[in-house]
This record gives sequence, structure tokens and C-alpha cells, in this order.
Amino acid sequence: MIAISSSYAGTASYAIQTIAALSQGSGITAFSYNGSSSVAISVSGAAALSSNYLPKWTGAGFSNSNISDLTTSISVAVPTFFTSDVTVGGNITVNGTASFINTQNVLIKDKFILLASGSTSLTDAGIVIAYSGSMTGSAFYLSSNNTGPYGRWAVAYNQGDSVQSVTADEYMVTTKVSAAAPSNAVAPTWGSASNGVGNMWVNTTTDDIYIWA
Repeated sequence: MIAISSSYAGTASYAIQTIAALSQGSGITAFSYNGSSSVAISVSGAAALSSNYLPKWTGAGFSNSNISDLTTSISVAVPTFFTSDVTVGGNITVNGTASFINTQNVLIKDKFILLASGSTSLTDAGIVIAYSGSMTGSAFYLSSNNTGPYGRWAVAYNQGDSVQSVTADEYMVTTKVSAAAPSNAVAPTWGSASNGVGNMWVNTTTDDIYIWA
């Protein structure tokens, strides 16, 4: 840049001042400046940014992240990992599969839990309590193996966390309480006539106790 000033003798004197060159730093697109012409300076990557997406720093510029802010909701398009505690003040709705790892205590306010909700017919279903480091344990479950229309409660050992069907080791004994005596045509509900061995029937009229065999 050249600055012009007038001397007291009426002659012009010229003072020349040099301005340091401009250059782009990290996050600014490359440009050149000649000291007189206008030049547009832009953030690196800004032209490719999409509306409603939070930008992220790539080390050289900005780009779209996988987080979108739609005013009423925030969406994350990739698996998300939190390395510290997370507190949610409202409800949580899970549309997919929920997995809980290393949960010490689970408090469930619901009075009933429905398992095997995706089944349309009787199937083995229950819980497995681990007793070894290999994630195997004893199962308490409703058996579908030849147990009548409602299944029968059973137990089995050495069941893993990915078990889908179980062969019963022993069956749970339930008691039918009725004012009438049993008969071959009327069997205990849990197990039915096909597999009701061991179930009990108590006649409250006579106080007789029957064991199905």
C-alpha cells in the first residue's frame, strides 16, 4: 500500500509502507490477496455442510457429523458410545433390541413381565441364572415339550445366555385345589394328562390329596 503526503514546500513526497502478506490458517480455504482487490474468505468444508446437521472438525476443516438437530428431536445415525454416566430425565423408547451389560441391580416397577412376546405358539421361555464364569446356569422356564396346551414349568442346568430351547431335567410340582375329586378325564392344568406326573390335586371337600402318576 502507498501513502501520499504533501510537504510544506509544495512538492510531493511519497512514503511507501509494505503490508504483511495474508495467508490462510487451519480451517480456512486457500486464497490469495494482492492488497487491493477484494477476496472472499470461507471456512474450509463450509460449502458441503448440510442444514440441521451438527458440524465436526476433521483436523483440516469442517464436515457434517452424524448428528442431526430437527428442533423437536435429535437423531444419531451411527452406534453411540458414552464413556461416562448418562442420565435421562424422560422416558426411553427402544424400537430395536435392548442389551444390558454388567447391570448389577435392575428395579422393575411393572408387576408382570411378558416373555416370548414374538411367539405365536407355545415355546420354551424363562430365565437363566448363571453359576459359572462361562455364562451358563440353571434355567427356570415354561416347557413346551409334550406338556399340554399351556406348557409346564420346568428346570434345567448348563444353559447358556443364547439358549432357544431346553430339555427339562426336572419338572416343577404344582397343586390343583378343587372341591371335587380328580379323574382320568380331568387332569391338573399345568402339564395336562400328557405330562402331569408329579402334580398334586387337593380335594377341599374331603381333604384328600392326590399325586398324579
